[in-house]
Amino acid sequence: MDEHNDDATVFQVTNDSIFSSEGKLLHISCDNFIQDIVNGACCFVCGRPEGEWEKSTGEHVLPDWLLKHFEWRQSKKRKELAMITLPGKQYRKYGGYRIRCCLECNGLLSKAVEVPISEMLKGGMRTLEVELRTVSGRSLMYQWLCLIFLKTHLFDRERRVIQKDPESPLISTVYDWRTLHHIHAVARAAYSGTLLDPMAVGSIFVVEVKDPFFDYVDVSEGRALYLAFGDFAVFCVLDDGCGVNCFGESITRQVPPPVTRKTARTLLGHLAYVNMRLKERPLLYTDCGTAPFCIRAKLPSRPVLMEHDPELFSKVMDAAHGARGLTSC
Repeated sequence: MDEHNDDATVFQVTNDSIFSSEGKLLHISCDNFIQDIVNGACCFVCGRPEGEWEKSTGEHVLPDWLLKHFEWRQSKKRKELAMITLPGKQYRKYGGYRIRCCLECNGLLSKAVEVPISEMLKGGMRTLEVELRTVSGRSLMYQWLCLIFLKTHLFDRERRVIQKDPESPLISTVYDWRTLHHIHAVARAAYSGTLLDPMAVGSIFVVEVKDPFFDYVDVSEGRALYLAFGDFAVFCVLDDGCGVNCFGESITRQVPPPVTRKTARTLLGHLAYVNMRLKERPLLYTDCGTAPFCIRAKLPSRPVLMEHDPELFSKVMDAAHGARGLTSC
């Protein structure tokens, strides 16, 4: 283990991961993220091995307060149970849609992220739009959406493409986990104390919904997702440095609001597709030169798109209208 001095601060460096002098994981390297978090049994927030946890708990992939507030988890009229559609057309009851983490980190995420986000969303679409005009509000929403995207993918480590076939590969084997390293850094920023440069925040769109509904879908390859909260929906592209936002007006002209469940998923497909067509991608990284660390972005002078690829477009749209959507049954 090497030591790195930053003025009066002493860091310990192990395999390019950086710890405080008290042993707190401040920055995890990409290799250690894959080894310890993705393939290991460490808490996805603090990085401690499961044997060191005082207590363990199940972290809801989608927060419990969200479905309770919008009366979707169990309809008072129809007693419907929330289900989520996983890749491979598998269905999972919402109550079982959790990943393991230590109790301490579960409480931290609740206090630092979930509680302020819940207040933001409960205020409705207009309140949310006002909050997203502020640096703090936009950063918090981005962190929360990165957290959800990360958890959905970590959950897939436990599910097979054909669940009842022991020889079937795990769903997560098709993921390029290196593309999630930055998303993981953002998702755990509340724990690490890492700052977030506004230039590193992804494109966020708030769209009015027709005939209120609840839905969650992500497009893994396009690092994009959307959540419908009743009468409005939030869309986010996680790793574009707001590059997709430059094409937002032309995209929304193709799928004008208010959106239905079907057109919302189509809009998500368009956003993910544009992200995958960015000719020069932003460089997203954690600047560990000074304390506190900061997540930054080096952006191209202007976003330019590669030529239209009909085959890729079709695949992205299939993904947007396919797995990991919320249903009732």
